[in-house]
Amino acid sequence: MRCDMKRQIFRVMFDKRLQLLYEGVLIKEGLWCIVHEGSRLMTSEKKAGAVNAARGLAKSHKKSQVVICGKNGRIQKEFTYGADPRRYKG
Repeated sequence: MRCDMKRQIFRVMFDKRLQLLYEGVLIKEGLWCIVHEGSRLMTSEKKAGAVNAARGLAKSHKKSQVVICGKNGRIQKEFTYGADPRRYKG
């Protein structure tokens, strides 16, 4: 039996082009953001805040995955929720 339901992928990545401003004054350059299907859902100053928010979003979907990238863009960790395929030897 095959399930054709698409897995939702939420990426946590660092975007150095984003800036945090307060009354027109630059406070911080570069923010962590959650990206889903090419659109930015949320930004956070801290990576942990973005990861927790992404995991909460992913848990609300039946089949989903959170991919956490470092500042260099490489994948550091993945979390999969819902029906995960079994692992077979060989």
